[in-house]
Amino acid sequence: VPGPADQEPMILFPDPARPILAGTIVCFEMLSPAPCRSRRAAGADVLLNPSNYGWFGQTAFRAQIRAVARLRAAETAAAIVVAGNTGPTLFYDPLGRPYGRFQPIEGEAAQPLESDANTYCRGYAVAPLLVDPEPTPYVRWGDMPWFGLGVVLLGFGAFSPRSRDAPVT
Repeated sequence: VPGPADQEPMILFPDPARPILAGTIVCFEMLSPAPCRSRRAAGADVLLNPSNYGWFGQTAFRAQIRAVARLRAAETAAAIVVAGNTGPTLFYDPLGRPYGRFQPIEGEAAQPLESDANTYCRGYAVAPLLVDPEPTPYVRWGDMPWFGLGVVLLGFGAFSPRSRDAPVT
């Protein structure tokens, strides 16, 4: 069940000059742009995605959720933190670039966060939060520019002069 659309961001770091606010995007809400956009419009600097993607097993879904997280980071200019109990666990900066390291608990070598080696591996991800205080135009306007462009294109199609070919004999 998706969370309420008007959910207020929580204070992550209470800096008096500028607190860092976080919005929670639970599990599959990451796949839809609307909750991510609404949390960012409400003031969230970071979008936290606690998830359980383990029931997909060793499939391509891990790569797909990483791609979606990159997209949401870039389209909202917010840091994305995906915390999966079986992977992936990762950070994306406001430009959609992965950063940080995954440190396995069992003494294995640290892995890049986008590596599939950290799936089903006990450990933790560490990275500083990189935030951008300015949201993107997509956060401010949503899908309205695309809707307007669609209406204009339909208008051109409906009212453009049509040429009539001579009948073939």
